[in-house]
Amino acid sequence: MIRYLCAPSAGLPMNEMQLFLYLKNRYIPDLLMQPDPVARFDSSSEQLGVYIELKCRDTHYDELIIERDKYHAVTQRAWVDGKTALYICSTPKGIWSFNLNKLTMPAWYYFDGLPATTEFENTDTITKVVGFLHIGRGKRIGAYGAR
Repeated sequence: MIRYLCAPSAGLPMNEMQLFLYLKNRYIPDLLMQPDPVARFDSSSEQLGVYIELKCRDTHYDELIIERDKYHAVTQRAWVDGKTALYICSTPKGIWSFNLNKLTMPAWYYFDGLPATTEFENTDTITKVVGFLHIGRGKRIGAYGAR
């Protein structure tokens, strides 16, 4: 656990559980992880009224990728329940939060050869429909990754 606590300030890549714990310990005390590991979004907070899709990238890009299916799942569920849909993505240079309710839907593109799953043993690649969110459209969270 001590190693984990040091990793965010060092700007090292996180996994989704580390990102979840970072957010829960610092910003969203009532943050709950979805019990189903293949749920269409990752976590929620009743106190803030949000559903959150979490993603961790090992490489920093100014344009962060979001899958169309996950975008629609979290935004539609939030709309039905009167909540806010967030996309929170970490890279080695920081963590960015996007309020999907306030952003224009991204353009969608078909990409071949993307991993079928993230952080699982399935190494198959598939075609995914994805969009891009520029970090300038999001809000940087905390000092994670600051150099």
